[in-house]
Amino acid sequence: MNRLLILFIAALSPFFVFAQAIIPTDTITPNVIGDTVLQEFNEEIPTISISESDGKEDGGDNVSSSLNASRDAFYNTASFVFGVARFKIRGYETENYTTYLNGVPVNDLEDGNTVWAQWGGLNTMFYNRENSLGLQANTFAYGGVGGSFSFDVRASKQRKQFQVSYAATNRNYRHRVMASYSTGILKGGWAVAAAVSRRWAKEGYVEGTFYDGYSYFLSVEKLFGNNHSLSFTSFGAPTRSGTSTATTQEMYDLAQNHYYNPNWGWQDGKKRNGVVNSTHQPMMILSHDWKINNRSSLVTSAGFTFGKRGRTFIESNNSAPTRPDYYRYLPSYQEDSTQRALVSYEFLTNEDVRQLDWDGFYEANYTAYDSVIDANGQAGNVVRGNRARYFISNQIEDARKFNLASTYNNAVTEHIAITAGLTYQFERTRNYKVVDDLLGADFWVDINMFAQRDFPDSFSVAQNDLNNPNRILGVGDKFGYDYFITTHKAGVWGQSFFKYNKVDFFVAGQASITSFWREGKTRYGLQPTNSFGKSATKTLPNGGVKAGITYKIDGRNYIFLNGAFENRAPFPDDAFISPRTQNSISPNVKGENIFSAEIGYNFRSPNVKLKFDMFFTQFNNQTRTYRFYHDDLRSFVNYTLTGMNSRHWGAELGLEAKIYKGFSATVVGSLGRYTYTNRPEALITYDNDPNYKGIETVYQKNFNVGGTPQLATSLGINYRSPQFWFASVNFNYFDWMWLAHNPARRTESAVDLVETGTEKFDKIVNQERLKGQFTMNLSVGYSWMLNNQFKKLKRRYFLVFNASVTNITNNKNLVTGGYEQLRYDYFQKNADKFPSRYFYAYGASYFVSVAFRMQ
Repeated sequence: MNRLLILFIAALSPFFVFAQAIIPTDTITPNVIGDTVLQEFNEEIPTISISESDGKEDGGDNVSSSLNASRDAFYNTASFVFGVARFKIRGYETENYTTYLNGVPVNDLEDGNTVWAQWGGLNTMFYNRENSLGLQANTFAYGGVGGSFSFDVRASKQRKQFQVSYAATNRNYRHRVMASYSTGILKGGWAVAAAVSRRWAKEGYVEGTFYDGYSYFLSVEKLFGNNHSLSFTSFGAPTRSGTSTATTQEMYDLAQNHYYNPNWGWQDGKKRNGVVNSTHQPMMILSHDWKINNRSSLVTSAGFTFGKRGRTFIESNNSAPTRPDYYRYLPSYQEDSTQRALVSYEFLTNEDVRQLDWDGFYEANYTAYDSVIDANGQAGNVVRGNRARYFISNQIEDARKFNLASTYNNAVTEHIAITAGLTYQFERTRNYKVVDDLLGADFWVDINMFAQRDFPDSFSVAQNDLNNPNRILGVGDKFGYDYFITTHKAGVWGQSFFKYNKVDFFVAGQASITSFWREGKTRYGLQPTNSFGKSATKTLPNGGVKAGITYKIDGRNYIFLNGAFENRAPFPDDAFISPRTQNSISPNVKGENIFSAEIGYNFRSPNVKLKFDMFFTQFNNQTRTYRFYHDDLRSFVNYTLTGMNSRHWGAELGLEAKIYKGFSATVVGSLGRYTYTNRPEALITYDNDPNYKGIETVYQKNFNVGGTPQLATSLGINYRSPQFWFASVNFNYFDWMWLAHNPARRTESAVDLVETGTEKFDKIVNQERLKGQFTMNLSVGYSWMLNNQFKKLKRRYFLVFNASVTNITNNKNLVTGGYEQLRYDYFQKNADKFPSRYFYAYGASYFVSVAFRMQ
C-alpha cells in the first residue's frame, strides 16, 4: 500500500506542477484594442509480473510496443463522464478527428464533421473499433491531428449471439428497444448480422421536446478460402426530434427554470415544437479483404450514402417576430419602469407569454386576404386568397456521398512494417428550403420581403428566383434558395513503423487534392449575375508529415514523442461567403497550416496503469464564416474571418490502480490553455446589399477558445465483485470555461467613442468566464449467467443489468457553454441589448437497461 500511495503522488505531481504554470488569472484581460501493421505490430502494452528487480531487465530483451493502447482511463472518462460539460479533448473541433467505417472515411466534406446520428441506436453492432489518439501511428489511416476512429462492422467481426434489450431513461428519449443477431462464421464461409432498434419519447428531459427514432442494420459476408472475403453492410437511422435551444439568463429567470425552451407552444391542448430535426441518410459499404500472404494484406472498401437532413423554422412575413424570448418583448428592453414591472409580472405568471402562440399564427393567416398580380410570372394572372403571414419552412440538406479506400499492410521483417493507402471522396449536397406547413393559409409567394422593403420600386430585386418570378407556393414547394455544393477529395498516404528492442519509431506522410464549387439552381434578385449556374472551382493541394519515437525503458515504462505538420484545405461551408445567395468565395481563403507535438510517459503493471502527456498544437490561417440575421438591418449578415490563428496546449493524465480485493481507483485530468493568437481580418457582407463589403480587424488575440472546459478532473472509485456485479462512483470538477465570443464586438467600430477603461468599454470587450462546477456520477451493473441455475440449457444464456445516474447531486446550475449573440448595437454601444445565451447541464438523469443474451 505504501508503494501504491507513492505511485499516486508521483502520478499527480507532474500534472499539478504543470497546472501551476498555466493557470489563468481573472486579472488578465485580452489586449483587445491596444497592442494493418499486422497484429504483431499492434500489441497493447502488456501487463507483466516483474520481480523485485523490476526496471533492470537486460537491454537485449525485446520489449513490446506501447502503440495503440487506446482504451485507457483518460479516453474512457473523457468520452463518457466528461460529456455532461460538453468537454472536447484538447479543445479540438470534430473536424480534427477522422472516422472510418469498414475502412472508408466518413467525415462530411462540407464541414469536416462526423454525422454520428447516421448509426444512432446501433450500439451493439459498432462495439468493434480501433482508436488512434493524438498523433500516434495506426494501421488504417494517416489520421487527424486529434486522432482517428475505425469501426469494423462486418458480419464476421460481430459476436456470435442473439440479444434483445430494453432501456429506460429521462434524457433525450425515454425508451429504447434493441434486438440483434449475429451468426458468426457458418459452414460454407457465410456470416450474417442484423439489428433493429427503436427509441422514443413523447417528451424528453426538456419541456416541449420529443424523440422518435428507428434504426436498422444488415451485414452479409462470404469468405472465399483462407485469403479472400467479400462483405456488404447497410444501415440507417430515420429520426425526428423536437429541439430545445439556448436562451438568455433573463428568460431562464422569468421562467424560473434553467431548462426553459422557447421552441414550443400549446395547440389544441397539445405541445407543439416549431423547430424539428429530421434525418435519414442510410449508408451501404462493400468491402473486399485480401490476405496476400502471412505478412501482408489489402483491404478495399467502397461506401455510398444518400438521404436528407432537415430542420424546420417558423417564418414570418411583415409580422411580429415569433420567438417569445425576442429581445423587444422582454422586461429589460422596456425603458419605463412601470411598463417593465408589468411585462415582468406577465412573463412570470403567464406561461402562454413565454411560449409560441400557435393560435395567434393561425388567426393571423385566416385574416390575411391578399391579391398577387402577375402570379407565377404570367402577366395579368391574379391569385387571391389568404397569403401566409406565418408559415413553417424546412431547411433540407439532400446528400449523395461516395467514398473509396484501399489500405495495404505489410510486416516486411521482424522489425519493419509498412502501411499505405489510397482514398477518394465525392460529395454532392443539394441545399434548399420547402414550405412545410402554411398554418391555415392558402399560399405563400417566393419573394424576398426584406429586399421588397428596401427596394420598393424594383420588381426584379425582390425575387428569390428571377427565372420563376412571383411563384405561388404550396406545401412541399421549394423556395428561397436552392443550390448544390460539390466536393472531390483524393489522397494517398503511407507509414513505416520500426520496432526494436528499446526503441520504436515511425514516419508517415500524406498528400491530397481537394476541389469544390457551387451550382445555383435559382437566379437571386439581388445577385442576378452571381447566383445561377456554376461558380469557379476552388482547388487546393495539401499534404502532411508526422513522426514519432517511443523509448522503452523496460517492460513497464515508456516515453514517447510525436510531432506532425500538415496543410488542410478550408471547408466549403466556411469558404463561400453566402452560398444561399451567391457563388462568391472569400478572396483570402487559403489552406490551413497545423503544427502539433506531444510528449508523454506510460507506465503499465498488473496493478497500475498510468499515462501522462503534454501537447501543443498551433492552427494557422484558419477560415471561419459566421452567418446571422440582424433585426435592425433586417438582413442576413455574413462575417468571414481569414488568417485566424489559435493555439492549444496542455496536459492530460489517466491513472488506473487496483487498491484491494476488487476495489480500484481512477484519476483523470485534462488541463489546457486554448487561445486565439492573432488579429484576423473580417470580411462583412449583407445579403440585402450586394454592393456593401466591409473589412475590419478583429482584436481577439489572447481570447479563449470557448465551448469546452479547459480544466476537467475526475476521481473514480470502482468495485468489481467475483460474483459478476460492479459499482462505480465518479467525482468530477469542471472549470476554465468561456463563452464563445462575438468577433464583431472586438473591433474598432464596436468601441468607437467609448472611453477605454470604463465599465461600458470593459463590458463590450471582455470575454465572459463561466463558473466552475462539481458533478457526481454513479453506475452499477450485474451479469447473471442463467446456466448456473438452469443446468439443462445447452447454450450460454445471460441476463445483464446496468444502471447509471449522471449528476446525481442534481446540480442544475452548471452552465456547459453558450455564446454571445452575433448581433451588436453599434449605435448606443449597449452590450446588453443582445445578451448572451446559455446552455445548462441536465440535473440528475438516469439510464437503466436490461439485456437478454444467448450465445
